[in-house]
Amino acid sequence: MAVDLPSLADALVIVVLIVPGFVVVRLFTWVTALDRKFSDFNITVLSFIASLIVYVPFSYITSLDSIDKIRNGVFMPQTMSILLLLSLVIGLFPGLVVKLVFRRRYYYGTVWNSIAKGLPEKDVYVLVHTTLGQEIMGRIDSIGTGDTSKDVRLFDPKLIIRDKSSNAKKQMRLGKEMYLSEKDISSIAFL
Repeated sequence: MAVDLPSLADALVIVVLIVPGFVVVRLFTWVTALDRKFSDFNITVLSFIASLIVYVPFSYITSLDSIDKIRNGVFMPQTMSILLLLSLVIGLFPGLVVKLVFRRRYYYGTVWNSIAKGLPEKDVYVLVHTTLGQEIMGRIDSIGTGDTSKDVRLFDPKLIIRDKSSNAKKQMRLGKEMYLSEKDISSIAFL
């Protein structure tokens, strides 16, 4: 008993049928800032389910209501554009609803980047705790974001000197500006 392997066109159709689900899942997780790591199997299953959801309105809009009709008509430009548009809408709309209702305070990316993007342009004071156990207060001039290192440059830095009961006893000026590299910072308190 011989088994026929699928042709290249059949394999390509299968890929095109599943790709809209991957688009939906990726857009949904990006909009909702869902950074949970899914296994490859889970992503494939979720994408397959999302593809089925996309193909319900797709078959209604295009009148391609059977697998054979979809296979024959899926590579036409107008059909592909409808498929892409539906994938975008089905990924973005529920993602925005979930983001606005349930996940408003969550941001995609690191906490550092979300804090840095939310800072006003000027007059932000911080208390930096260094890895050497020092406390330095100053006004932020710039901070690293994105893929760059999380360095901080301060204007008018002052070293805080505390007594044994942790009360601020004295402030000592450290010059006009100061650069602190990411490896020198143990924590930052925004004042």
